[in-house]
Amino acid sequence: MAILRVKASSIIEVSVAMVITSIALSCSLMLFQRISTSSYSLQELKAQQLLTTRIEHTLRTSNLTNFTETTDQLTIEQKTHAYPPQQNLMIIHLTAYRQDGKQVAELKRIVYAAEN
Repeated sequence: MAILRVKASSIIEVSVAMVITSIALSCSLMLFQRISTSSYSLQELKAQQLLTTRIEHTLRTSNLTNFTETTDQLTIEQKTHAYPPQQNLMIIHLTAYRQDGKQVAELKRIVYAAEN
């Protein structure tokens, strides 16, 4: 009666396979974490939309004054100043802050301010 031998893997081969698998898994988890944390949050998108709406309103009304406005969750700050090379140009700088004071969104625009 012949004895049938089954080829088995050595412990070193199994260890190498486990190391390769764990490296591949850790790289994929790091990539997933980086992708999920780098995307815009819903609050950031809403703040950016609110700043865009606010700057359009500012341009329609020609209200180039500094102000701070508080909504339910955000504080919007508008600062305007002259653009140094040209006196007829103004920089409108809008910033949105959360309740804890952290900046959520920012928008800058250079506009032509006609002399009255």
